Amino acid sequence: METLAEQLYALTPKEFEHAVAELFRAQGYQAIVSGGRNDRGVAIHLKRDGQKAAVQCKRYKQPITPAQIREFAGAMGEAAADHGYFVTTSSFTRMARAAAKNSSVTIQLIDAAALGQRAGQIGWSWAKCGVKIAAWFSFFATNGSRIKG
Repeated sequence: METLAEQLYALTPKEFEHAVAELFRAQGYQAIVSGGRNDRGVAIHLKRDGQKAAVQCKRYKQPITPAQIREFAGAMGEAAADHGYFVTTSSFTRMARAAAKNSSVTIQLIDAAALGQRAGQIGWSWAKCGVKIAAWFSFFATNGSRIKG
C-alpha cells in the first residue's frame, strides 16, 4: 500500500499546488496560485479577514532544509505576508524546524501527514480537484489513520 507521501508525490508539481490551494479555499481563504519557475518563492498567495499569507509548496522526496526555510522567510517579506505555510510531500529536517521556529516571521510547517489531517479535520472532499487528486483523497478517507507520511 502506498504511503500518503507517495500518493501526493504522484501528483505533478502544478497539481500539488492547486490541491493545496483548494484546501485553503475550503478554509475560507482567497487563494491565488502563482507557482512555477518565476513564483519568487511563493507558490500561493492567501487572503482572509484582512490578513495576507504566503504558501510555498515543495513536491519533494528529500527533506526540506534550513536554507529553504530561510529563503521562504525572505520571500514572505517581499510578498508582505503576515504569516506563511511551507507545505511539502516529504518532511522537514530537525534544523529546518528550528529555522522556522527561530525565524522573525511565523511559518507553519505542513508535511504530507499534516496535510491529510488538515483536510480530514474540515471534512472536505477534494473530488473537484481532478481525477488523480480525487482518487488520492478517496484513498485517504478510507485509510487515513493508518497512513504514515
